[in-house]
Amino acid sequence: MEKDPTENKTLFDFIAHQYDETREPLRKEVLSFLVQYLSDSKDILEIGTGTGRVSIQLQDLGFNVTGVDISEKMLEKARMKGLKKALIAKAESLPFEDNSFDVTLIIHVFHLLKERATVMNEGFSS
Repeated sequence: MEKDPTENKTLFDFIAHQYDETREPLRKEVLSFLVQYLSDSKDILEIGTGTGRVSIQLQDLGFNVTGVDISEKMLEKARMKGLKKALIAKAESLPFEDNSFDVTLIIHVFHLLKERATVMNEGFSS
């Protein structure tokens, strides 16, 4: 049985203050891969940006990154750490026009989503 999405919000609000301490930093080779893969992209959306572990590093390398998350507490941490564009949004109903981004990242989040097919189609015009 799949989780109710509000359970995820409550959980991540609860653990936001210690989230970074319970995760390994993004490895250099992973960041290098992302930078190489994203080299032709300018505008990036990260769904489930959390505390900005990935978004901030990409932003610091010159990418225009927007992070969305369902947890305000996680986004507060991301903003405190320097993420410039961070907003509350559900992956299933993003508040952007279709094709607003060159690429969308979704890292360690997909397994938490209830409506995966909807998320995969979100933001693309038919």
